[in-house]
Amino acid sequence: PLHYDRSDRVQGGFFYNNVRYRDAHGRLFFGGANGLNIIEPNHIEYNPFPAQVSLKSVRVFDEVLSTLDSAGYAQGMVQLKHHQNTLSFEFTSLHFAAPEKNQFAYRLVGYDDEWIFTDASRRYANYTNLPPDEYQFEVKASNNDGVWGTPQAISFLITPPWWQTPWAMLSYVIFTAVVLMLFRQFIVMRSDYFNNLKLERVKRENLENLNRAKLEFFTNVSHEFRTPLTLIAGPLQALMEIGEGSKSVKQHLMTIHQ
Repeated sequence: PLHYDRSDRVQGGFFYNNVRYRDAHGRLFFGGANGLNIIEPNHIEYNPFPAQVSLKSVRVFDEVLSTLDSAGYAQGMVQLKHHQNTLSFEFTSLHFAAPEKNQFAYRLVGYDDEWIFTDASRRYANYTNLPPDEYQFEVKASNNDGVWGTPQAISFLITPPWWQTPWAMLSYVIFTAVVLMLFRQFIVMRSDYFNNLKLERVKRENLENLNRAKLEFFTNVSHEFRTPLTLIAGPLQALMEIGEGSKSVKQHLMTIHQ
């Protein structure tokens, strides 16, 4: 659809609903508070020329980056530090037929999901606190009849801080693996230590039980032998006192008594 405003010499204010007419030649008549407007559709010239867009400046915070040539084209990849993550892009159109009707669309590839549209009154885009990554800012413009031109682009890389670099991440992994290995070794050594203590305690208890059993055994055996020997000692003493028998018999009695 075509849109007309005061820049096309259409009267301001409002039009009356009932004051409209189309004649036999296709001309359209509209009456309003400020007069009459006549539109001849057959004589409307369509603008087929796409609008060219140019980047005027790229700012990091308030500092202008000298990465654009005189025509507004980017000169290679722009590399920024992790704290240079607030950027502003200013752009304009090189199409001067009714420039107030130029439209713009921009997006930050890697950040924006869709194109963001704006008009000639707002020809800039701001981004704050961008995370470290590789981005491409693209902007395009349309002429007064909505014909879009080729997008202009600038690529830039926000590098991560040293503690987020691949080497730092690798060192974190290695450090964590070493800590886990040492912790596992500590757990194994601690378990072996307590197992050895338990084993020594069991051995000591077994030895004490064995000694106690031996003592009880010999005590019982001694008691069992002591009772018969006591019964024998009396008659043996009597035989020795009587003194009967040969000398060899007496010798044997003395041996038994001992």
